[in-house]
Amino acid sequence: MELHPLLVKIIDTPQFQRLRDIKQLGGCYRVYPGASHNRFEHSIGVAYLAGELAKSLRSRQRELKIDDRDILCLQIAEE
Repeated sequence: MELHPLLVKIIDTPQFQRLRDIKQLGGCYRVYPGASHNRFEHSIGVAYLAGELAKSLRSRQRELKIDDRDILCLQIAEE
């Protein structure tokens, strides 16, 4: 998974790093030990998938005129 350098800078901030301690699935990990997912991992994954969706839309619907800046803004918003 490749991320834009600006996204990496955002991920490296203390504000983003604190997401490592917040559980995405609440107490589910107590019942299902494999469900150890945190907001940090979730946020990075969502940003990546949002970028992939925007790239797919750009290639299939050129009339939307989606550019690289639009994709980056979407990824930042999803982080």
